[in-house]
Amino acid sequence: MTTGSGEMKRLAEIHGITQSGLCVHNAENFAGWHRIYLLDLEVQLQAADRTLGGDGCVALPYWDTGRTTINNQVMPNIIRTNFVNNPDSTVLNFFEAECQRAYPGYSCSRLTQFNVWGGCSLVSADGTTGLPCTNDETTLANNIIDSDITGRVGNLMSITSHQGAAGGGGFSVEQPHNHVHMDVGWPMSSFLHAPFNPIFFLHHCNIDRLYEVWLQANPNARNGVSSAVLNEAYAPFNVKLHGSDKGTAYTYTLADVWSTPTLGYTYDSLHTTSAEAELLTSAAGKTEIVFTDVDFHSLDSMMIEVAVTKKGETVPLAALVGKSLTERREVYGSKGKWCGHIGIFSMKGKGGMEDVDVDCTAGISAMGGTESVDITYYCVTGEKGMTVEACGSKITTPPVFIANWHGYTSREHTAHTH
Repeated sequence: MTTGSGEMKRLAEIHGITQSGLCVHNAENFAGWHRIYLLDLEVQLQAADRTLGGDGCVALPYWDTGRTTINNQVMPNIIRTNFVNNPDSTVLNFFEAECQRAYPGYSCSRLTQFNVWGGCSLVSADGTTGLPCTNDETTLANNIIDSDITGRVGNLMSITSHQGAAGGGGFSVEQPHNHVHMDVGWPMSSFLHAPFNPIFFLHHCNIDRLYEVWLQANPNARNGVSSAVLNEAYAPFNVKLHGSDKGTAYTYTLADVWSTPTLGYTYDSLHTTSAEAELLTSAAGKTEIVFTDVDFHSLDSMMIEVAVTKKGETVPLAALVGKSLTERREVYGSKGKWCGHIGIFSMKGKGGMEDVDVDCTAGISAMGGTESVDITYYCVTGEKGMTVEACGSKITTPPVFIANWHGYTSREHTAHTH
């Protein structure tokens, strides 16, 4: 399987660069579209294996971010070591041109170690300012813990409608998906460039697995899916379904990808770390800080960092500029209690309205309850280097405290604010 002018470049372009992205995001067909996207790669890998003399028995692995470390690794070591020289020079040149288009004035391949995906080697043309990069193991582990992936999977499993679970809602499978994209750093944090890093496909394979967990837990969910969603064409795929007689030139829909055995694969484990009853019980005592109806149409990828401070206290923006995440957390803690961050994985003009949240139960409780604290939050973007800024017009609705929230979006459940 070639990378310079072949399948990897084609697949990476489909997600973000070609026609501003053909992928489905912030919509109910998010999970279904990405399911066929993964199948496209898997089919190409099987064909490449046969070309090399193998039997074509190749399946995509998944990266279970619900478990922070596996075999003492956060990001699978196969990505950090075995793909040191990937992509090849043709893709590298293409990627550099796209990077400069997205980030005018920056060079993404200036340092000789650029092609080490696990490194942090993207710098400004004058060498002074770094773009967001693939995080090291310690930072990545802290980010994933901060993102509360297990809790967000619990929220997913509390939803009973396919519309709420499959994508587009604040507590759908798309929310843990967004967090991990931002937790990893460049290029995963860029909507346009994420698939150029092979970890993209391992991450999405796990998201597909979580979607399958939900589907099996809700066997009658298809009955509630509208015909428009069920029959929406998934451009531009023409891979052949396993065992299908539809031929190779066929545009697939959710109806075609509902069953993984039909597609020729199953998962070895559909474990989500906790039983649904336990998840619902634990969720009942939470106090969330919720940003309602965030307009993903107008946002590029970013993180929202959230802390609670003593009533009337503030965390000055100037104290955060130029600091690492660890240092920023210390600054937030000097005025209050750190709650966590929210990953926004988006591209302007492609998205919808979502609710996003962070669990701040411990911080609020330690400081005397919601009446005793204010909410401090800043946006962290990679648009002009790793920049901490006031969210301003990015977040137009002030956040609210919501207690006893069971993981439903405001469009499914009327939450009580305090």
